[in-house]
Amino acid sequence: MRVFLLCIALLAGCISIGVSSECDEKNGLAALYSNNESRAYELLKNCSIDVATTGEALHDLAGLIFYGHGKYSSIDDRVNHSLKLWCKAALKGYSTSVFILASHYEQGDKSVNIRANRLVSNCLFGLQKNDLEYANPLDVQACLSLNPDIDPTNKCF
Repeated sequence: MRVFLLCIALLAGCISIGVSSECDEKNGLAALYSNNESRAYELLKNCSIDVATTGEALHDLAGLIFYGHGKYSSIDDRVNHSLKLWCKAALKGYSTSVFILASHYEQGDKSVNIRANRLVSNCLFGLQKNDLEYANPLDVQACLSLNPDIDPTNKCF
């Protein structure tokens, strides 16, 4: 009986070899910047749940998803997931994601229920003046707090 249980445990371990459920941000970004998008997606796809993931990695994962990587039941699900990741990246202060978010607030986006809000968009665009890769996350939250319909500590829209 012990041998049988040992065989089952070993077999279960063999099945999961090669399948990673971890975030590999460093190698994922390297793969992306080497134009290996499929590999980058595989290495970054689990980074969205890792709190230590940088805004850059979240932003790039959002882009990979938006442009076709991963399986989604609809285009709306794909776009919504991308926007949520861009939001997470913006909340970390990643400037490119802050710009995307500002653009959505400038024009509004019915697909994700963002009403045009010039106060929010102008504030977010103003964070770009420093020309830094990262804005201060507290400044991003302050801009988002101009939208009374959300909790700016963890939501963008």
